[in-house]
Amino acid sequence: MKRSFLLDLEPESDLYMPESDLYMASYTRSKAALPYVQEIGEFYAREKYYTRREGLESYLLKYTVSGEGMLEYKGAKTTLPPGHFFWIDCREPQYYHTSSHSKHWHMMWVHFEGSGCEYLYKYFTGINRRNTGILHNDSDVPWVLNQLLASYRTTPKEHAEIEAAAGLMTMMSKLIISSCAQDKSGTAEYIHRAQKYIRNNFNQSITLDILANELSISKFYLQKLFKQHTARSPNVYQSELRILHAKELLRTTNRTVADIAQECGIESAGYFIKLFANYEGKTPAAYRKHWNGEGK
Repeated sequence: MKRSFLLDLEPESDLYMPESDLYMASYTRSKAALPYVQEIGEFYAREKYYTRREGLESYLLKYTVSGEGMLEYKGAKTTLPPGHFFWIDCREPQYYHTSSHSKHWHMMWVHFEGSGCEYLYKYFTGINRRNTGILHNDSDVPWVLNQLLASYRTTPKEHAEIEAAAGLMTMMSKLIISSCAQDKSGTAEYIHRAQKYIRNNFNQSITLDILANELSISKFYLQKLFKQHTARSPNVYQSELRILHAKELLRTTNRTVADIAQECGIESAGYFIKLFANYEGKTPAAYRKHWNGEGK
């Protein structure tokens, strides 16, 4: 990891590193299954504060309470006045500092990693199309950050990692939902229409040409938008719907695997079995046995 920094901070600034306080065996195990806090804090930065870094296996969210910060990331320079935030992947080169205009930057921040973070980060950047944004007055994200900070301002307690994971999931989810609500470009409507068409015709052959023609847009543009907004291709989305329907039939009927494959729009039973196993980690027959209690 490459890093240079200057912590030009007021005395009331806080920094918490949960791993230095939590020695529970469950904490180490939870890191493999849950999002977890690496560092969290509230800084009252003065004019010389900065961090320049790359190669850190971490995601970072910073939210400006007052003053102003600056972020340079992926070729873009962004001002961060009150109410603004950034969410970045610290593996990428980054440089953030107190703005020369305000000469102070009061921010809350959290470094985090763990299960689901990469997927949700890509989902967020796909919809938001940038790493920065605005939190309006009704946003829950500042409250979540305050709750996370409050939990570390007291002595760490049993199962603290579960509370932290819940807070991080709420925070990431709220940022994604907020980005969806703020998408005024009309592209979200294309994705909603595409998803509806696929849902209504999941057991039919749907090529990218058919879908693009239905929406009256370029198939290349559609594929790009769909991937940005859903983190998957239209073909993968259709396959997921087929597997979801197949699972319902396997649980609730005695129909053969071949019949279920046909109903899901897959001609080859062999291909269906392979596809199902790729998604579920077991064959359709093994899945049915599990739900019938035969695999216990």
